[in-house]
Amino acid sequence: MIAGYSVEEGFEEGSYAWVHFGVRESDNAPVAVKFARESDQKSLERFMFENRILRELDGHPNIVRAYTEVGKATRGNAHKHYYVMERLKCNLSKWLDTAFTSDSYEVKVAIVKQIYATIKMIHDKNYVHRDLHEGNILMDIVGGAITPKLSDFGSAYDLSRPKKLTKPNKLMWGDLLLPPEIAFGIIDADDPNYKNGDYYAAGMLVKVIFIGGFDTEGFLCTLQGSIQRFKQKATGQMSDRYLSARKSREQRYQDYLEWCSAESAKFNDACKFDDLEDDELAAKLSVLVEKSSNLDYNQRENNPDELMRFVNGI
Repeated sequence: MIAGYSVEEGFEEGSYAWVHFGVRESDNAPVAVKFARESDQKSLERFMFENRILRELDGHPNIVRAYTEVGKATRGNAHKHYYVMERLKCNLSKWLDTAFTSDSYEVKVAIVKQIYATIKMIHDKNYVHRDLHEGNILMDIVGGAITPKLSDFGSAYDLSRPKKLTKPNKLMWGDLLLPPEIAFGIIDADDPNYKNGDYYAAGMLVKVIFIGGFDTEGFLCTLQGSIQRFKQKATGQMSDRYLSARKSREQRYQDYLEWCSAESAKFNDACKFDDLEDDELAAKLSVLVEKSSNLDYNQRENNPDELMRFVNGI
């Protein structure tokens, strides 16, 4: 199928790509081969854009490696665009399933610090990931060393280029991790606060890492449900028609602030880490979630350098 690689027939399927596993024949290194579905021109452009980002960031310890540029190869009965990337042990979700109770707080703190530092790095290069969740963070495990690596840049946005592969205010970040200010349509890509959607997701991932996905997802489902109900009540229409019904940004902003006020008590409870045995760590993590993921983006720490100083002090 691809010269220099032995590729398995079986595959996993994503929204715009198929992934086959295999090995590099020269050293038997495990690899993943990503084939573009090419359902339309936009999805192919996103596929190639993702590869360009990975190649640009190649060598960073917390970014999954793309071994090749985009090429074409036979898959089944068709020629498809592909690239080869490193294959890692598991994603963050699966790692937590097996290591939730066995790994120390120090290991988890180190993972959190690396995730935040990597987000700042990609932001400094004018990229916004927009799809951070526990399935898109892969875990490189070598001996006793555990290194998280960000992957899946197919939904990323390049703030430095005028071409828009996806609308900047399109509802990215996944259904559960969609920042409320994006859901209410009050932040666009030319707003410096647009980048903070990645930190909103990261703050919720802190909850997943230390408390567990089930409890965190339950809270996030409730939160997103309350947004949909608020939109419907405010306009008398289905929530997916909110932006057309509320054409004024100022009107949407007032809706947003009213919703934040109504949900703030639930958010404050969600920020707590009462089950942790280390009270000092629990207090610091609570502050970190509030600084990163406060429902009201005006109340977050919007200076990335200050946020990183706090993270590094945990």
